[in-house]
Amino acid sequence: MGRSKKGQQEKEGKKKNAKNKLGYGRAVHLHRCAVFLSNLGTKQNDGFSKISRHISKLCRQVMDSEMVQLDRKQKQQFCKNCREVLVGSFEKSQLTVKQRGSITEKCGKCHKERNYMTKDGYGKLLKERMDAKKHND
Repeated sequence: MGRSKKGQQEKEGKKKNAKNKLGYGRAVHLHRCAVFLSNLGTKQNDGFSKISRHISKLCRQVMDSEMVQLDRKQKQQFCKNCREVLVGSFEKSQLTVKQRGSITEKCGKCHKERNYMTKDGYGKLLKERMDAKKHND
């Protein structure tokens, strides 16, 4: 018996569910805007960071109402609690390695911690950010 088309598409790396392309496009656009505005900011609570936080909340609302999922890398750029964009021109989070196989990220605004597994690509973005931080120091 052969595989179905859906199984072949998942194996090739294509999107599983392409029913809601408009909702996914909206969420991706809002994510890009939030990250762009976060990169323009120079302080913790300036206008750019406030606007990027507002846009990230809108992105989350679109994801919930349209029932779409962003990629793991994109999700890891937002704090789950306060919706702060954790990437930008200045440090908004603190990355630590508490135990082997996981990275802990602490938000600079609400001080909530998230653990990311480093196996199977879970913490790939965070590993890259930690390596860049080590090279800059």
